Amino acid sequence: MQDKKPDVSTQQLWEYTILPVGVPIPWPTETPPEGWVICNGESFDTKRFPKLALAYPKGILPDLRGEFIRGWDSEGMIDPERKLLSKQQATLLPSVYTYKFLDKESGVFVSPPMSAYKTEGIEGIEGTGIIAKDFDEPVYTPVGTYLSAKLIAEGNAAKLATFRVRPRNVAFNYIVRAA
Repeated sequence: MQDKKPDVSTQQLWEYTILPVGVPIPWPTETPPEGWVICNGESFDTKRFPKLALAYPKGILPDLRGEFIRGWDSEGMIDPERKLLSKQQATLLPSVYTYKFLDKESGVFVSPPMSAYKTEGIEGIEGTGIIAKDFDEPVYTPVGTYLSAKLIAEGNAAKLATFRVRPRNVAFNYIVRAA
């Protein structure tokens, strides 16, 4: 049997079997490959790129810079009245309380959001987790892992603290094929 090169070009493979035009994919460099564009909110010529216009009929790419893509709730049970390609602001969290580990190493324990501060159980917590110092890494505690917190409390008193909800992440460009 002789080896034959397939008659199918790489471009045809992209067009017909791998990924439809308009699907954003992460790309690790500042410049997209030839035939691809960055999802940065710019408009495009729908006549020049008719397949891309099927995904984005208004001729405007989504601006995905600094954004997380979230699956659409087509039944409206989680995000009522949410439309495809709509943006959503960050969730505002209720107050979060912090306290210092009973005069052990300096650091914070970050509790989950709660409506009232309760002292039951605090005495039994040993500060065995990794203590947050730079407030950009997760806070590991004996009772769970939480996102970053900014220490406001000194001593053992409960105080309000700020709380960030941005997960750890890696920056990529989102690109789509222009066709």
